[in-house]
Amino acid sequence: MDNPSRQRDHLAEDLVSDITAAFQDVHYPGHDHIAYDQTGSHSECSEVAAAFRGKCWQDIDLPTLVRESSAVFFFTPAAFSYYLPAYLRAAILNHDDADVVPDTVVHSFVMPANADDRVSYDQRVSALSSRQLSAIKTVFLYLKRAYPDDNIMGDIDKAVDQVSAEINRGLGHNKLYKR
Repeated sequence: MDNPSRQRDHLAEDLVSDITAAFQDVHYPGHDHIAYDQTGSHSECSEVAAAFRGKCWQDIDLPTLVRESSAVFFFTPAAFSYYLPAYLRAAILNHDDADVVPDTVVHSFVMPANADDRVSYDQRVSALSSRQLSAIKTVFLYLKRAYPDDNIMGDIDKAVDQVSAEINRGLGHNKLYKR
């Protein structure tokens, strides 16, 4: 019988395969559609755009994801959908070395209290398909089981509830990528 660590490794690899499959049809957003502000007047957006411009999500290394952990909040909806799998993969496979990446990804799916931030949230989430949202929910449930100390404030529970609500409401209709 496998030990718990080995079982967790197999499950983690299966989850990464599920994430990869769920996001396989998402295309690079284009150089000018990475960060929501392209004017150069928003320094964080400029840094995010420079860090991710021209890069495939599969090629983004862990140090970049850690350094750019807050990028998920500066991405356009198209870039969020494209680069999210890299963050999810890091949260699953490199959890202990990923610094705040797992928390940031989870928090990106917690409904913001501020009404202006809710608009950005809705735009990000509506770019995701039900299949993608289901895969994300599975990752969050995995993180909750594998790393229960990460859920002290209940953010994983909030994110799971929010993603479930989005699936049930049909908000994850993937408007950006329908063919």
